[in-house]
Amino acid sequence: MDLQGEIMRQGTTPTIQITINDIDLNEMQNIYVVFEQNGYILKKESSDLDIEGNAISVLLSQEETLNFKEGTCNIQLRMITKGGVAIASPVKTTKVYRVLNKEVIT
Repeated sequence: MDLQGEIMRQGTTPTIQITINDIDLNEMQNIYVVFEQNGYILKKESSDLDIEGNAISVLLSQEETLNFKEGTCNIQLRMITKGGVAIASPVKTTKVYRVLNKEVIT
């Protein structure tokens, strides 16, 4: 699992891109991208994801990124195949950067 995409700053709407090798994503019944930081969990499932070939894109909202604190955020994939086999990726990390204005802007 490789992570790419925009820098994650609080209050922004980054797209996190995950590339998967050696797994056919078409064989998955459901895919979850789980973000965790200090006990706070944000879970995105297949219906929230843009999946093309071996790439998964996850768009986060201002509200979601404002829930993260400045520091390190863990990211993991959990998947279940159409045959019922559960799979988990290694945990990867990304940095969360702070903003001064911690409110949703319009």
